[in-house]
Amino acid sequence: MNSRSYWQSRLARKGLILILLIGCLPTLTLAKPIEQAARPKVSTPSVVAGGEGSQDLPSLAGNTLAYTECLTPGGLCSLRMMDMQTRQSYVVSSSVPQFAYRSDRRTDGATVVWADGRKMVDPDSFSVTQNVDVYGASLSDNSEFPISTAPNAQREAAVYGNVVVWTDYRRATKPEDYAAADIYMYNLSTGKESPVSTATSEQSGPATNGSVVVWLDRRRAPDPVTSNAADIYGYDIATGKEFAISTSAGGKSNPSISGSLVVWVEYPGGPKHDIYVYDLTTKQKSLVTTAPSAFEIGISGKIVVWEQIDVEEPFAPPEIYGYDLGTKQKVPIATGNDSRRSSPAISGSQVLWVGNPSFQGGRDDIMGATISGIPIEPTGSPVPKPAPGSRLFPETGKMVSDRFLDYWRKNGGLPQQGYPISGEIKEVSDLDGKEYTVQYFERAVFEKHPENKAPYDVLLSQLGTFQLRQKYLNLSKAPGNDLTWGTITGTLNFPSEGIPPLSIYAIPVSGTGKPFGVKTWINQVEFTLEGVVPGTYYIAAYLEGDGGLPGMAYTKGVPCIRGEPGANCNDHALIPVTVRAGETVRDASPVDYGPAVKLPARPAGRVDNWTCRDFKETGKVACGKFLQYWLAHGGLPQQGYPISNAFTEVSDLDGKPYTVQYFERAVFELHPENAGTQYEVLLSQLGTFRYKDKYPK
Repeated sequence: MNSRSYWQSRLARKGLILILLIGCLPTLTLAKPIEQAARPKVSTPSVVAGGEGSQDLPSLAGNTLAYTECLTPGGLCSLRMMDMQTRQSYVVSSSVPQFAYRSDRRTDGATVVWADGRKMVDPDSFSVTQNVDVYGASLSDNSEFPISTAPNAQREAAVYGNVVVWTDYRRATKPEDYAAADIYMYNLSTGKESPVSTATSEQSGPATNGSVVVWLDRRRAPDPVTSNAADIYGYDIATGKEFAISTSAGGKSNPSISGSLVVWVEYPGGPKHDIYVYDLTTKQKSLVTTAPSAFEIGISGKIVVWEQIDVEEPFAPPEIYGYDLGTKQKVPIATGNDSRRSSPAISGSQVLWVGNPSFQGGRDDIMGATISGIPIEPTGSPVPKPAPGSRLFPETGKMVSDRFLDYWRKNGGLPQQGYPISGEIKEVSDLDGKEYTVQYFERAVFEKHPENKAPYDVLLSQLGTFQLRQKYLNLSKAPGNDLTWGTITGTLNFPSEGIPPLSIYAIPVSGTGKPFGVKTWINQVEFTLEGVVPGTYYIAAYLEGDGGLPGMAYTKGVPCIRGEPGANCNDHALIPVTVRAGETVRDASPVDYGPAVKLPARPAGRVDNWTCRDFKETGKVACGKFLQYWLAHGGLPQQGYPISNAFTEVSDLDGKPYTVQYFERAVFELHPENAGTQYEVLLSQLGTFRYKDKYPK
């Protein structure tokens, strides 16, 4: 890319703002400098990655640097990784489009993601209908894998932990259909893709901290292509809910996120730009500072960095500035007319950017400096580099390897197991007194059992048992072990050969209250209705899907035997059954009915405890959402048997009451506020509780 095309590509993204700046120069009034006290020190800038060609788009996480290297103008470039301690670099992929946009977290130190152009027809095209995909690679073994190969272009990929996000143009219908941009997400542990925002407008520049996704949103722009109107939106991954962060008037830049802090630039009009921060915990938006003209913002911890243009000399080279949210001081990092600068990135105290002292196209280098005068080479302990077959989790700084990592990936990953909170340690089991190699995760403890063949060479500690014993010393008197409901059993027959699948209901005689139901399989003879609230019910069986005979059902009633002397087929009625807490009503068996019996209406839709299962091994019952979760998330090997029935318990984390059920290896919590999502049932962080109990600081 030559010098002219370089500036054209950059000004195309900032052109409207620069026009506004130039038009407002005569009325320019500079703000009083914020920093009056001695500002933090900045080391002398130095070249981090240079040499032949152009080095661009740095992304930094600890001592791990990702950047692109383009040896010739146009075409595809290489994605390179560098260890900042040793300055050793290597190529991950040679399929990166040269026009790839900067993303906030292209690497998190364990994984790298990028926009991949190996299937492009024209590698130098900006068209959103080009076939650009999202790829990733694990830095433990540099093994690459596709993340999204949807139609058209997928760009601006970012990663943190198990979460990958990107800007997706799969619904674009023409080369410059920028308004068709959506935000998508991919879970590395489950391998599932899902949309984050598909509003009818342009959504772009996503960033994530692993729990929240933030992006630039133009849904209120009258023309998403030419209008400067934009907002900042967020998405809570746990609840699946979207929320607005900033919808003030004017334009904004792509946001950056670190921990609970989100930063972005607002363009209210005129020669000044405002930098804002939003705290996801307190939900407070605050003005950080006012800059003459700011772009491409980043944050790490409490240090904010951005690219700034001098409004008094609009065509002077951009400079790099920072702001310390802790000391509330603005810090010049790389200034002056000696170099062209862009695309700042920060991790800890290290700041990187693209610099070009020679002002020649195709000759950019990655430059670096550190705030507070710390040398560019880290003096502390380096971030652990994953060994082959291992994965580093930067969220907790812990490594998971070999069979534990394989088990984690194949058994629910982050939602099921949580992040690792310890390394591998030797520990004597409280159950059998034997020593095992274990590793603690937020929601589980993995145990190595080399005496077993895979997949049973990794087992989970019985954390649910430990927790129930600790909270309720006498298990037989634990909440939920005194049944507050009853059970109905029966034997099925049918007025034809064979028994089809049936829906069996306990329907309140009063006509009010909740029905209870269970489905049966073909030729199933016996049925059990568990978890029935005490009361009086009719038991009716309906053909599953009506079998082409609407309204056909059968129930238990006083028989009408036609042809017998004295038979009164107009007076026979349904036989009600009464259910009592802790008791079982046996042989409440539906039989064929006479035409004079008035059937109860079939309940509409699903019932709360559509299926229940009686675990004779422990004498407990799992129903409804809890049973569904148990079946869908590993069943017996992962969760163990239920050791209590469902009951209400106040959480040790937030002090709120929840419906819970204890299993040998987990505690299920019902969260009705997440109804309709995969987070309606969550697991208590038993691994965290157990680890803190055994290894207090």
